[in-house]
This record gives sequence, structure tokens and C-alpha cells, in this order.
Amino acid sequence: MLAQFGHGLGRAVPPFSGDLAQNAIRTIGRHLRRVYAAGADIETREATMLAATQVGFAFSGFGVALAHGMSRPIGAHFRVAPGLSNAMLFPAVTAFSAPAAESQYGDCARALGAANDSHGDVLAVHRLVEALRSLCQDLEVPGE
Repeated sequence: MLAQFGHGLGRAVPPFSGDLAQNAIRTIGRHLRRVYAAGADIETREATMLAATQVGFAFSGFGVALAHGMSRPIGAHFRVAPGLSNAMLFPAVTAFSAPAAESQYGDCARALGAANDSHGDVLAVHRLVEALRSLCQDLEVPGE
């Protein structure tokens, strides 16, 4: 789910969309591993469903970009579901895209819980990329 936003960050994000995205990132950071491990946990499924809905609304304000554009041909050629192909690309695309919007990606890192307020944006971005790699590994996303 986290792969669904973040790469439209090189441009101005409307406050409403940014707030929704940040809240969704926080929720995902707290719940995604748990919902993967215990899919029958209704509270966790509800939280991730709400985060997915927030992401959908956030899209309307700033759209999506690189990961989605790259995931479509992967999905078509290799018959990979869009969420999975986005997740496969997300750590590398984030590492590539972040230098153009370090402060926004730093905010994403803090919302995810990969960094805190004492971490500067460059360190926060590095920690975000590592957190995404770890998340993909924990969720058994093929790739790196």
C-alpha cells in the first residue's frame, strides 16, 4: 500500500492531500506487518483499509508518478498485480526520486516511523529507503 503514493512528491502537494497521505503512512507503519502476519485481525484490517481509502483521496490532489508508470508494463508483461509490482519498485524508485524532494520524503520517513524529528532530511531519507527494503523483505515481496 505504501507503494501507492510518495513519488508525486517533487511538486507542491495540496495540504488536504498531504495530510491524508501522512496519516495513511503512519497507519501503514503501525499495521501493515501485523495485517500480513495475522490477516484475520479485524482491527488491523480495518486500519489498513482506512489507510488505503485515504491514499485514494490523496491521489486526487497530487497524483502518482514513477513507480506507477513503471509498474504497468511489468504487470502487463509478467502478469504481476499492480500492488505487488509497485512494491517491488518502491525502494529503488524512492532512492532515485528522493534527492528531488528530500524534505517531503523526510516527512514520509518520520510518518512511517523510520526516522524521528532529530534526524535531518538526508538521514531520514536513507532510513526510509532502508525501512522500505526491510518492509518488502518482511512481506516477501520479490526483488532486491
